[in-house]
Amino acid sequence: MQKLKNLSFYQKLLLGGVLLIVLVFSLIPDKADKPIGDNQNTYEMNQDAAPAPGFTGIPNPVSNDRNQRVVIVDHGLQMQMASIEVPPGWNLLQDISLNLYTGQYDRFRSDLIGPNGQFIRTLNIAQYSQWEGTNFEQTWRSMVMNGLSGAIDNIRLSNLQPSPTMENDQQYREGVQKLRQQGMQVQALEVPFSGQRNGGTYRGVAYIAHATIPQSPGNMGVLIGKIVGSPEHLFEETLMIDKKVSASHQQNPQYDMRVAQIHQQVAQRRQQEMAEMNRSHQQRMQDMRQGFDAQNRQWSENFFGSWNTGSSTTGSGYSSNDQFLDAITGYSTFDDPQTGYQRRIEGHYQYNFTDGMGNYYGTNDPNFDYGVLGNSWRPIDPLRPNN
Repeated sequence: MQKLKNLSFYQKLLLGGVLLIVLVFSLIPDKADKPIGDNQNTYEMNQDAAPAPGFTGIPNPVSNDRNQRVVIVDHGLQMQMASIEVPPGWNLLQDISLNLYTGQYDRFRSDLIGPNGQFIRTLNIAQYSQWEGTNFEQTWRSMVMNGLSGAIDNIRLSNLQPSPTMENDQQYREGVQKLRQQGMQVQALEVPFSGQRNGGTYRGVAYIAHATIPQSPGNMGVLIGKIVGSPEHLFEETLMIDKKVSASHQQNPQYDMRVAQIHQQVAQRRQQEMAEMNRSHQQRMQDMRQGFDAQNRQWSENFFGSWNTGSSTTGSGYSSNDQFLDAITGYSTFDDPQTGYQRRIEGHYQYNFTDGMGNYYGTNDPNFDYGVLGNSWRPIDPLRPNN
């Protein structure tokens, strides 16, 4: 059970953190080999500029005559995350903040707004699991619909399908290969959509990366996505702009190192918390067993203490009276190696085994191989009077 708990946390940490860093910008070609330095064309965030309708964040105004390199900032870490070249007349609206305690993004919104209503929006991570009562289908639909909220109306989604655009991207394939080497499965998907805005018809596509760990507990998965949309007559042109902006992306390696450190700290803290929870649980179980055994012992003494069969008791404190009590109640008593106290277990079996951690297994099969229970399991005999 402890391994399953560790695994579920490992999924959440790896998929919720590393996957976002590797794949959010792997949806677009990543040229991280280019150094990020002081660029005279870099714009700082303009606190006074107003966001476009339906979008949130802080816009970076861009010149109307040439591309400009704009910095993407993580406000949680107060660090430069990356930079991209923004086309003339386009604005970058960003609102990104990593939570230092959880290692997850409290907010992750990066929107490029075109002069004629075009938009390219990077979405935050979304996860699903049986424990949360969610599944893949409802999660990807919710993620896309929420991403389009406020941008267009009367949204109509087509069928989710494999994405050749993502699969044919070399940088995406390289990023996914690293995750697959860690036992993860990643799907490149896309869903076309259409809608209305200001009386005009809009067309777009949502790109989705879907990552899972096969046979993981809770049927957990993680999605990240990017949405490209525009007035219908500008759609093909907007796709080309998206490719050019993507090709200009430069990731900050110092930022990636800092995020990796945070994830490591979160993992260590969670492991310590889980170990403490396990110790507390074991102590509570031990206290409950001791109380239960003490009550049974007192009950035995109260009801059978005056009945003398002539059999003597041993140093273990297990008498003929105790044996009679076990016989009529359907229990067997053992010297429990974990607590050092007697432990009553339901059932009468010829062959009994324990892992020394409070767990027991009984069988009447003389050919049973207790090695299948695990390396820590050993034979144990129930107590007998005079032995």
